[in-house]
Amino acid sequence: MVTVSRLFALSLISLPLVLSYTELPNRAQESAAMMQLRQEVNNLRFRLDYETSRLQRMIDDLQRQVRQRVQPLASIAPLPAPRPVPFEVSATSAQRLRVNDAAGRPRGAITVSDRFGPMVALMGPSGDVEAMLSVPSSGPRLELFDRAGRPRIVLALDDGTPELRLLGEDGAIVGRLGAATPGAE
Repeated sequence: MVTVSRLFALSLISLPLVLSYTELPNRAQESAAMMQLRQEVNNLRFRLDYETSRLQRMIDDLQRQVRQRVQPLASIAPLPAPRPVPFEVSATSAQRLRVNDAAGRPRGAITVSDRFGPMVALMGPSGDVEAMLSVPSSGPRLELFDRAGRPRIVLALDDGTPELRLLGEDGAIVGRLGAATPGAE
């Protein structure tokens, strides 16, 4: 195995040969010495290229091994926060956009309704709406639904007043957290 240090040592060994060849008085000997030096230089270049490519293959193998070992860890490690993707509205328009999963089941929708205004609905595996973000005329609201499709948590900004409502199975308010209406005590 030829290492970089061995190549360097070989170049140092050939250096005295270069010096001794330059001291030869005979032209024929100089020509032969030059040919031998060129051959040695070419051999060193070949060895250096060979070792460089061998080291590159080793680095590639090590990087592949690291990727194979790190990839299973990626499923454990938290994902980085998604960066917003800038998009531009073009001539394409629709009244409703439905998003399906790989099996073709509806998992999300973006639409505009008369009652709720613009809204985004997120569906569970069964296809039932489990979360809805809407912007009716009274103000933005986020609603979370139980498995039976009943609203259970409502976070709203009704006419500028923030409110969090917890609803029972029958739809009655079982808890409320909100800001006082201006002027009310």
